[in-house]
Amino acid sequence: MDLSNDLARLGLVDQPHPFLASRLPVDACQHICDAVRCLPPAVATSTLYALSLVSKTWSSAAQSALHHTPFLNFDAPDTAPPRTFARLKALLHTLETRDNLARSVRELDIGRWTARCSSEANVDRRRISTIAVKIVAACPALKVLSLPFVVQADKKDLVVALRGLSQLEHFTFDENAATADPWIINIDVSIKEEWGKAIWTIADLAALAPSWPRIKVLALHSAVHSGEGDSVVDWQLEEFTLYFQQNVKLDFTYLDRLLHGSRGSLRRLNIQEHRLEPGVLARFLEEYGGSLDTLTTFTSDYFTVDESLPLAIATGCPNLSVLFLKTPIPDLADALSKFSRLRHLHSVLLQTVWATRLDRDQVVDTLRSFRSLKRLGISPGAHDVPNYNPGLLYLPAQYLFDTFCAAINDIGDAVREEGINVRELRSWDGRPGFKPI
Repeated sequence: MDLSNDLARLGLVDQPHPFLASRLPVDACQHICDAVRCLPPAVATSTLYALSLVSKTWSSAAQSALHHTPFLNFDAPDTAPPRTFARLKALLHTLETRDNLARSVRELDIGRWTARCSSEANVDRRRISTIAVKIVAACPALKVLSLPFVVQADKKDLVVALRGLSQLEHFTFDENAATADPWIINIDVSIKEEWGKAIWTIADLAALAPSWPRIKVLALHSAVHSGEGDSVVDWQLEEFTLYFQQNVKLDFTYLDRLLHGSRGSLRRLNIQEHRLEPGVLARFLEEYGGSLDTLTTFTSDYFTVDESLPLAIATGCPNLSVLFLKTPIPDLADALSKFSRLRHLHSVLLQTVWATRLDRDQVVDTLRSFRSLKRLGISPGAHDVPNYNPGLLYLPAQYLFDTFCAAINDIGDAVREEGINVRELRSWDGRPGFKPI
């Protein structure tokens, strides 16, 4: 027999009360749910789902946070039946029947979901395309979106849905997109027009730009076709990322058309150098680098040197504060002397520095001439060049590497009192780090 209520009325025990968490005010629940969203996606999703079952107050806050960035738990293909498409259908049903939750969606990685559906090969690509368009159209308050896979026949419907995203701030183009068109669709033009992957051009982005007044970030993981004509995109971006998977080379005209309206607004640039024609990056920085705060370059080419790039950075990017370069630097002292002109530069990471003879005193004086430098990271390496002239003293690459690393350590010690932290990073050519005896 349960006597707890009788004993409470007699004052012999404390009066039972509801769980404290179920009585928190709505704004407190919302702040807690927003904090939970910062956890890893799978953990955040399961936690928010559990919170939505606590009470009506928690349910409203947790469901809103749960749909802020919808997460589909992808199962390993070899251990579970393909069901990504079924989950997309369930998400679409929720968004179409719960308008409040549809307006809670702010970030949508629909590109990855459609790619997963294609790889599962459970439904045909036309159905994947159709549901992707409907999901985008159901989320009018989106701020972050990755472009989904759609077939050419559905492109016009997706354009209509994209034009309705007036709050969009971050757009990723073709990241993790579906696989290439199967060869069989080339048999008949009509088949390709219905089942073929949609083709996007710079003119398409130019037409969409006026509908996205808040757009600030563009990540390009696949090349947009130049198309016919000379249309330009007049959005005012603050960040641009170019990181292609396919083997293409872009010229300056392409970048100029794509970023035409961002000449005075671009703050952060992340770019693959080997996807550009020679000299394009230097010219781009001279014309678009005036407002850059952060510059990050990537490359898989450790041999081709762009001699004009360090000077273009020094003269074209006067407001630069963070510089991460993977372009080969054959002469560290010369590059640093040019970068010392940048009065706001406080962090420099040089990821492909050739280990050659180094004048330690000259480099120390150059580092001391920087106005704001606090951190310098150097990743050294050495090309093994055979000795074609037996009459000259041949210095093997490993000797140059060890000597260079010893000099970097000495330079770091010399400028430490000035508040500059110089670090030798892992070598880019796989050599073991220098360890003084």
